[in-house]
Amino acid sequence: MKVKKLLRLWFLFLSAISMAQSPVGISPNGEKIPLIPYTDNGITASAGFMGLDGNLSKPTAVITSENNTLGLSGLQVSANTSDSPIVVDADGILKKGSFPLINITPSNRGTVMAINGKLEVAQEITAKLATNFFLSTSGTAVKIGNLSNVLIDNTNNFTSSSTANSVKVTTDGVYLVHMNFAILNAYAVTIGIWCDTDNKWVARINNFETVSKTTLTLITAIPMYASKIYSFRVAPSGNGMTLEAVSATSEGNSPTGFVSLKRLK
Repeated sequence: MKVKKLLRLWFLFLSAISMAQSPVGISPNGEKIPLIPYTDNGITASAGFMGLDGNLSKPTAVITSENNTLGLSGLQVSANTSDSPIVVDADGILKKGSFPLINITPSNRGTVMAINGKLEVAQEITAKLATNFFLSTSGTAVKIGNLSNVLIDNTNNFTSSSTANSVKVTTDGVYLVHMNFAILNAYAVTIGIWCDTDNKWVARINNFETVSKTTLTLITAIPMYASKIYSFRVAPSGNGMTLEAVSATSEGNSPTGFVSLKRLK
């Protein structure tokens, strides 16, 4: 009989310990009873306690307000370049984004511009005459050579040799064109952008005076297309004309032969 009483007391002691470590409820008779939690939709039970963890079983929204905000602290900083950012769509739903599409930090060299909500680096080409360019022919739109001092070509779409050059834009858009040349023995000369595909000028400026030296500057903005090839050209009417790379004066030397192309939109 004493053994039965001891066993009963031992089981009561274990029950008390179990109830003390688990959430309990009160029965209608005032008795303490352990609660068995029912979990769902991202809630998991462990050792009688419930916490955030697990799979969502339905679309779930946490509603915030100006005063009742939601924040996370203690997040680790990712050093993995293959990790994806978290973005929020127009309906407020969290999604995994993609860095190439979001383009938060463009790495190419050039001017950053916003196109349809994305950051892009504008295509840019800037080149100077390395040496004087001499023409002995007249009346023909000639590709300008010696534009080999390339300062920037951030899409690698500009080529130049001693006798020619070629330009290709990567995207249809509007491009700023800037050309400046000091011209020796000038007579009725034209400089500008020529479309090799269509075989015609798309931007140009003329000089109709006969002078030993003049300077022509073209600044304009024109539509250009990725399906076409272009070139910087000059069309002289007289023989023996020279595009000067450097203008030499008693005050010093100044580079003058210059071309530039930059996407605006």
